[in-house]
Amino acid sequence: MRQVRLIKLDRPAAGRLLRSLLSDLEQFYRKARNQVLVGQGNTRISRGLLECLDVILTGQQLLEGNVSVPLLLALTLRALQKRLREIPPEFKDDGGY
Repeated sequence: MRQVRLIKLDRPAAGRLLRSLLSDLEQFYRKARNQVLVGQGNTRISRGLLECLDVILTGQQLLEGNVSVPLLLALTLRALQKRLREIPPEFKDDGGY
């Protein structure tokens, strides 16, 4: 959240933040998906992470338009936070994110 406050109206910095989040979540999604493929994972986790990726991608698309940067980041990160809370705790305890 500190980064978000520092970004203010800096559209390129907001884009870098979203790309960084996307990269991190892609790694967690691949890990969760691979666990499902070998029969050791939870499909709710991979679906939840996929929803998180969708939130970030939507935020990136909106950032390319003439949208308020602070508003976009606030709404995108709030939606992301909400979806991350819905991910089952076993993934969190396993060092997933």
